[in-house]
Formats: sequence, C-alpha cells, structure tokens
Amino acid sequence: MRLSEYVDGFIVAKDYRPTSAAHRRVVIGRFIAEVGDVEPNDITVEAVHRWWGSLAGNAASSRRTYLAAVRTFCEHLRVIGALDGDPLATLRTPRVPDAPPVTLTDAEVARLLATPVHDAVTAVAIALMLGCGLRGGDVANLDATHVDCVERLVRVHGKGGKVRLVPMPDRVAAMLEEFIAGRRDGPLLVDDQGQRMSSNSVRARVTRFLEVAGVKRHSLDGRSSHVLRRTCATELLAGGVATIRDVQAILGHASLSSTQRYLALPDAQRLRCVIEAGPLGDAA
Repeated sequence: MRLSEYVDGFIVAKDYRPTSAAHRRVVIGRFIAEVGDVEPNDITVEAVHRWWGSLAGNAASSRRTYLAAVRTFCEHLRVIGALDGDPLATLRTPRVPDAPPVTLTDAEVARLLATPVHDAVTAVAIALMLGCGLRGGDVANLDATHVDCVERLVRVHGKGGKVRLVPMPDRVAAMLEEFIAGRRDGPLLVDDQGQRMSSNSVRARVTRFLEVAGVKRHSLDGRSSHVLRRTCATELLAGGVATIRDVQAILGHASLSSTQRYLALPDAQRLRCVIEAGPLGDAA
C-alpha cells in the first residue's frame, strides 16, 4: 500500500475532530506530494530533507506543528506494522523563539474600529474575536442558540471539544442581538450559499478587513485575524482587573503557560507604579 492509502485509517484511529482532521490531511498530503506516494518503507532521507527544506519559509511554530503531524502519522504506520524505521529521525524539532506575541496598539485598535464594516458577518466575527478573545474556529463553530444576549454570555465549543462560557461586553451583546434577530437555530455565521462558514473563511474575512483598515501592512507582519484574540488577552491583563486565571478561562487555554505569554507585554507606566511600591520607591 502507498502512503496515501493509509491516511484515512490514520485519521479514524486518532479520532480527530473535523477541523483537526482536515488540517492533518493537508499537512500529510503536502508531505506525500514532496516525498512521493510510495510505500512507507521506501521513504528516503533525501526526500524527507527535501520536504523539510520546502518549509523553510514558514515560521518556526508552523514547522514545529507540521513536523509533529507527520511524526504522528509515521508513528501510526509503525504501530500497524507498515513502517520499520523512522524516516524523520534526522530532523530536529524547531525551537520557537520566546518572543512576545504581536498585538495591536491602542491607535491601531481605534483605527480598526473607526473603519466602516460593510458586511455584518465580518463585523460580528471581529467583535467576538476582539471583544471576547475567541479564535476564528470558535466563531465558526457557534450556533445562534449558543448566544445568550440577555445574560450576555456565549457558549464556545473550542479546541478538543471543550465547552466554556465567555461573557460578552454590552456593545458586543447588542450587536449579536440585532444580528441574530429572532433566529432560534442554525449556524451563527453562514456563507453566500447559506452553509456554515468555515474557520478558514472567517479568518480570511477578518484578515482582509485588517488590510482594508491599514492595520495589516504585509503578509509576514504577524497581524492575521488571530491578532485580535491576542490583543484582547493583553488588554484584559493590562487593565488590572483580570487575573491570569481569568484570562485563561476566557481564552480556553488548557495550560496556564499559554496565557502567560501575554504577560510578556508589560505597560511601562504600570511597571513604574509597581517599582515605586518597592522598598526604595516613593510609595513605600
């Protein structure tokens, strides 16, 4: 059997959620396209290095994700007896630089909010990502029944099938109430064909609007749609009201370390107040 013939069995064996399964199909498909649709034991080190080299232009975090997906696939092949060795043994997992996350400045947020949004779907997606810290996938998975405009809560079905309740700011709840307008079921966001909008479509729409607003300047500036979620998290922590545990719950992070990245962007004035409260500060 060739590599492509094992993909369906791999996806079933791992019991991935639809979005995760689709992502792994894409990654493994690109791997097979580069190394050749050969039998597992015919994968060569040269072909693996060619595939790895083709990813050189991607961010370290993306290459790390791609490598993890292909390694899991190869591990599955070994478990079922289709692969003897490890063709990826010579590859090292990329180290992701411990850099602060890219977020929008106050001026950029103001510019974004001042830019007219000409379609309600994009406006709602932006509001939920910037105002509530939702992922593009979180927004795409929402049904109309997941939104409670009276209690100002949205029930989010996030990564790994985990469900969390996220409060909405008043202005976001008001926007959603008008957008839903009495609908009782069905997807919150639909495309032109009336089908549930995919995660990629949500992200693409929002990213395009960032370009229109002049917030996103070039393709590698780190300002994709996800920058809205990062900005929400950073602003919540900088506001001084939310604790890191609060933000972890809102974002749906399984690990506190994921949320702690947003502490890497301290406000200079806040730090001055903190240091002045020390033993040699004016406030001591």
